[in-house]
Amino acid sequence: MLKVNALILGKSGSGKSSLLNYLWGAKIADVAAGRPVTPESDSSSQGIYPYPPVILDELQLVIHDSWGMEANKAEKWKDLIKKESQKCDSSNKISNWIHTIIYCVSAKGARIEDFELDSIISPLIADGNRILFVLTKADIASENEKVSLRNILTSQFPHQSGIIEVSSHSQLLRSGKRTEAFGREEMLEAILSNLRQNLIEKIPTQLLRRAREGTATLRREAIAYYNKEAGFTRTYPAVLSEVGALVQNDSSKLVININLWVEQALKDAAEIYHLVGMQFSPNNFSKNDNKTFSGAAFLTQSNISWKAEDYIANTLFHLVPGINILFMFAKKEMHRNMLIEKLDEGINSFENDIVKIAQQIHSKLGEVLALPAPT
Repeated sequence: MLKVNALILGKSGSGKSSLLNYLWGAKIADVAAGRPVTPESDSSSQGIYPYPPVILDELQLVIHDSWGMEANKAEKWKDLIKKESQKCDSSNKISNWIHTIIYCVSAKGARIEDFELDSIISPLIADGNRILFVLTKADIASENEKVSLRNILTSQFPHQSGIIEVSSHSQLLRSGKRTEAFGREEMLEAILSNLRQNLIEKIPTQLLRRAREGTATLRREAIAYYNKEAGFTRTYPAVLSEVGALVQNDSSKLVININLWVEQALKDAAEIYHLVGMQFSPNNFSKNDNKTFSGAAFLTQSNISWKAEDYIANTLFHLVPGINILFMFAKKEMHRNMLIEKLDEGINSFENDIVKIAQQIHSKLGEVLALPAPT
């Protein structure tokens, strides 16, 4: 069963709990009843706390709620959210990522503090996340208050997932007027859109991260091998030849692993989007649309491919014979410097092409994560 993670943020009193109850009602109440001790019992606590999973047919929805977000703890929250987001998104499995981020602001009072903008929202966006803003308590806020908040958010964060006005429950005001709950359907559609945008942004970003981590490891191990083996009874060119073979093998494995990860990531993203779509936008999705998606076939059809021999190993391995002849009697450090130079040349070539591939995948993901064609 695939898992979807929703992160809900906002200051205490911003209406997060009411919003969750409005969106999922009894399901949230049921899981909350068995929830472990939360920081609500300790006013000094702060952090992000997951609810037990809410089961929505073939989908597990895990809501990560924030507690204790206040201006005097801005730096702690900045570090906490960054670590939590990066920890989740660095997982090999897309189902462990943060898929949708909901930021709640009470529309009543028309106030969002600087620490929220600078220490919470901006760092999340800088890390490649898209955020859905929710103006809670919209039923009791004036039009001027709502317009004021909209202007602040759209001017500072123009490329985010939208701003939704919500009233989480009906209530009788002192004036005798009764307000009604509203915004649920629009909210669920917006969450689906936010999830889609986050997947489109995160898959290419994580592809680049994996490639760069892989090349850094390859570079480190190649240099370590040379430092260990070169000298004394062994000639430097002979060791360089072995390093070339090592790099060729490791770079081939790196590309194979990246390719397999991309294929699985695309498959999982398509399945997550469809399963969430069936729950949050049932008029547009149905089980009949859920055909098995092949990431490998999609890459082939989109002409997105790369080969290990075209990059790191090719650059280094073909230069070893020349090194043997020209620098047979050179010092160890000279050979080491040449090795590093050629490694970096090949790695830069590889990473430049991975950037292009990530851009191709980004542009094509909209086709993978699209509303089913009408029948």
